[in-house]
Amino acid sequence: NAKSELQQELFTKTMEFGEPFYITKIYDILRRVDGVLDVSKVKVRQVTGDGYSSTVFNIDQYTSPDGRYITCPLNAVFEMKNMETNIIGIVR
Repeated sequence: NAKSELQQELFTKTMEFGEPFYITKIYDILRRVDGVLDVSKVKVRQVTGDGYSSTVFNIDQYTSPDGRYITCPLNAVFEMKNMETNIIGIVR
């Protein structure tokens, strides 16, 4: 299913300092799942609070003009921690 594919592809990989996050990868993963007809929109958001960084990061400012990836500052690392709160969407 879609959740297990995302879990396997995104939540088991450790990202490197300055490595961009490719939003297109989410589309690619979901489109390969049997039964998924379409992925119309993927929205990335920052989660803050207990267990997460308190660093403010302007996702819109670092998102590429075409919306395909998010640039990561060289002194930072993106991390996906919790499948239920980090990725939210509807799959058709």
